[in-house]
Amino acid sequence: MSDKPVLKKLKTDLGETRVHVRTEQNVSPFIVPPAPKGLTLDEYQKFAARTANYPEVSMPVKVKGHNGDEQVVWIDMGVTYCTLGLAGEAGEVANVVKKGIRDGLSPAEQAERVKKELGDVLWYAAQLATELGMSLSEVAEANLSKLADRQTRGVIGGSGDDR
Repeated sequence: MSDKPVLKKLKTDLGETRVHVRTEQNVSPFIVPPAPKGLTLDEYQKFAARTANYPEVSMPVKVKGHNGDEQVVWIDMGVTYCTLGLAGEAGEVANVVKKGIRDGLSPAEQAERVKKELGDVLWYAAQLATELGMSLSEVAEANLSKLADRQTRGVIGGSGDDR
């Protein structure tokens, strides 16, 4: 294989076109133009989807059914991959804060490091929403609606989803 890039256009579910670039030395996923300033959540989600490069497969898993019989259930690995990535990146945010305390970082230094990790958290949240067929604005609206309902009922504090 030569070093000359091979471009392959792929259509995503959001109607975006991904351009896959592959050379012998370069297995870079996609060429992505710089994002404009002031993105909406949904625009961010579309830009983020252009950089997605992970296994998009389903995997069969045998489980016991209600009656004791074995059944095969298909697990969507895209959802699994994004969920594990989201958990890992959230842990990295906590680690940056912990190391900031340990190393005595200034608030500005710590904020800059946290911002980078929060970007990764946002990327995985956007991809997980995409994998589940929803937009980030839907997720945000549902969350604000849930919080407003809790506030109205006086249960904004506490724990558990069903308060």
